[in-house]
Amino acid sequence: MFIKNTLPLSLILLLGMIAAGCGSSGFTMKSTPAERVNFNKLVAHKEEYAKKLQNRERIIFELKKGDAIPVDLKFDAKVFTLSSREKLLVTKDFCILVQKGTLALSPDCLNYAYIRDGRVLKRLFKMKRGSVSVGLGIDKKGIKIPILIQQH
Repeated sequence: MFIKNTLPLSLILLLGMIAAGCGSSGFTMKSTPAERVNFNKLVAHKEEYAKKLQNRERIIFELKKGDAIPVDLKFDAKVFTLSSREKLLVTKDFCILVQKGTLALSPDCLNYAYIRDGRVLKRLFKMKRGSVSVGLGIDKKGIKIPILIQQH
């Protein structure tokens, strides 16, 4: 037995933008200095960068293809929750700008969009449509719920 339901990723992005507040445009980091740190340096000097982040210093984290980043994934749907420690595998170079407690993403470490601004992120990263699939399966081991979030 298998039941599957699919929602468009654009709907999920829209709900996220409504929940976080919508921005309207990206920005460029041409003349504003910020320290650039690759992921390996961040891991090796985590205490130093934890202090800088606590002091709200501007830092650009450069993530390269192949970097594996630990992620605490939590999904709270009021009826159930999901918590898991996973590794996020970077498949394309990009940067994360941290400044004054906000996050922005960039595909080129120059042009950025705040993480809450789905429309600009979609344009900067040249994202197309996506989907979310949720299923329910029963096999010899019991019940399983496969979830697939995919950009096409």
